[in-house]
Amino acid sequence: MTGPRSLVAAASVALLAAVAGALSSAATALVHHYWWGLAWGVVAGVLAVRALPARWWGRPLFVGAWLVVTYVVLTGRPEGDFLVADTVEGYLYLGSGLLLVLVAVTGRSGPRPQQNVPSAGASSYTR
Repeated sequence: MTGPRSLVAAASVALLAAVAGALSSAATALVHHYWWGLAWGVVAGVLAVRALPARWWGRPLFVGAWLVVTYVVLTGRPEGDFLVADTVEGYLYLGSGLLLVLVAVTGRSGPRPQQNVPSAGASSYTR
């Protein structure tokens, strides 16, 4: 279906995807110094990317919002300190953004519709 309803639905999913990406990245940044926090955040991000549709209003917006929040938390604060330090955990959090980009670009979005393939007995070939 195309038209105003599908446009509203796409815009709604786009807004939800961007908000979910931003919130999950912020939550992961806050608990990344615990091994379970980093693992939980990355797994949740990968599963969310896989669950979203691979259209412009799905995966790219989620990952884009994740990367914007990652950039914000990686830049220094006016006081001179950082929310994400240059430790192994910090670099793993930074790498999680790259992982999400790879999953978004290379992942399939569910089963593909089956093509109408003629059965073994039927043939369009005539002699």
